[in-house]
Amino acid sequence: MAVKLRLHLILAEQGMSQRELEIECKKVDPMGISLPTINAYCQNSTSMIRLHSLDILCRALNCSLSDLIIRESEES
Repeated sequence: MAVKLRLHLILAEQGMSQRELEIECKKVDPMGISLPTINAYCQNSTSMIRLHSLDILCRALNCSLSDLIIRESEES
């Protein structure tokens, strides 16, 4: 099984760029999430993510954790 972020899909659904998400994340939390980190999350090229970052993303995107994360079988 593989756990993946759907961040790139959510951004597309909401018509939001990665840069716009960075700005929204800073509105939620002054530390925010950096653009390179958001890019890595969009490309699923990270092996871990902080719980605080997940909270910031969910609040900035007005979505739930189950919207953001999926679990795929190896066959997918």
